[in-house]
Amino acid sequence: MNRRYFIFILLAIIGSSCFGKFHHHQDSSYLNHVQLVRQFECSLPQPRAIPVEELLSVGPSPDEIFFPSSTVLKRCAGAGCCFQERQICSPIETKNVSLVFLVQHRFDHQRDRHHEIIHAVQHTKCKCIDRDEESFVY
Repeated sequence: MNRRYFIFILLAIIGSSCFGKFHHHQDSSYLNHVQLVRQFECSLPQPRAIPVEELLSVGPSPDEIFFPSSTVLKRCAGAGCCFQERQICSPIETKNVSLVFLVQHRFDHQRDRHHEIIHAVQHTKCKCIDRDEESFVY
C-alpha cells in the first residue's frame, strides 16, 4: 500500500472520529439549550419599568412633573420563549390597577402639588400567540 494513501486514510479516520465527538458535543449543547428555553416558556408576566408617559392617554403638560417618573407593571413582552418563529408572548389575562402619582408644577409654582390617579393594565397571564393575532389581544 502506498505510504501517502495509508497516511491519508489514517488521517481521515482520526478526523472523522474527532468530528464525531465534536458533533456529539454540539448535539449535547443544543439539547441543553433547548431544555433551558423550555424552562423559560411564556406563561407568567415579568416586572418591567414603565415610564409614566406611556400610561397617559395625553402626554403630561410641559409644566407637570410626575413622581415617580416610572412605575413597575408586569408585562408579557419578553417574559418567556415561544417555540414557533411567528409567535410572541402576549397577555391572555389582565387586570386594571390604579396608581397614585404626585404631580408638581415646574413653572407655575402658585399651583399646589397634587396627587393624580392613573389607571393602568397589569398583565396576569401570558400565552404564545401568532403575531397576526396580537392586535386582537388586550
